[in-house]
Amino acid sequence: MEKVLASQAITVPDVRRLTSHLIKENFVFYMVEEMSLRPNTINGRVRSVRALIKFLHREGYITRDFGSDIPLIKGRR
Repeated sequence: MEKVLASQAITVPDVRRLTSHLIKENFVFYMVEEMSLRPNTINGRVRSVRALIKFLHREGYITRDFGSDIPLIKGRR
């Protein structure tokens, strides 16, 4: 996630500043639209970020577990 955000000149100096909007707009949708990654690749990365968010919430760094607000990408069957 850090590399994708850095490619857009976005830095998050403190994990408490992460928001679902930032992750959706500048991580998920950027990988779809600009990087043209496959849905399975994106979904794997989203799952990793969800796990990070769950960990941050469990450890008390963030007040709400907003991982479920971050969508998975639907792929072709």
